Amino acid sequence: MKARLLIALFILIVPVLLNAPPAQANVESVFTVDKLFTALNTGEMDAALTAFATDAVVENQVRGETYHGAAEIGPILQAMQREGRQYEIVRMEMAGDTITVAVEISDRGQMWGTETITAEVREGKLQKLTVSAIQLKLWRCPGDRVPANQSL
Repeated sequence: MKARLLIALFILIVPVLLNAPPAQANVESVFTVDKLFTALNTGEMDAALTAFATDAVVENQVRGETYHGAAEIGPILQAMQREGRQYEIVRMEMAGDTITVAVEISDRGQMWGTETITAEVREGKLQKLTVSAIQLKLWRCPGDRVPANQSL
């Protein structure tokens, strides 16, 4: 009786354990993406570039551009880093080694947009980073008036 119960438990538990994504991969993905944006925020371009695998691909679907390897990705990272610019991850979804994040972008404290970015991480390195959407935020200066027949 006990043997049957143990066999039944084994049959039920093993498939669940085998199908569960490894927690280490998820933690590693979050850490790697966070490392990239922390490096951009602090102006550490070498650290930002080391977040990528040597054969990584960056795809900007919004602009229709694709970059391969460090020689092409480095200049893009330089363009992303500006004095006073900050990136903040505000939402995150994970599926295995793939993580999708919403990143708010601000310049000198004024948030002006949100990017949706999907990253594939393997062995602690970004293999592919895809910018799939950019949502710009419209803002008004203090004292601006919106005409009665218009809305923001």
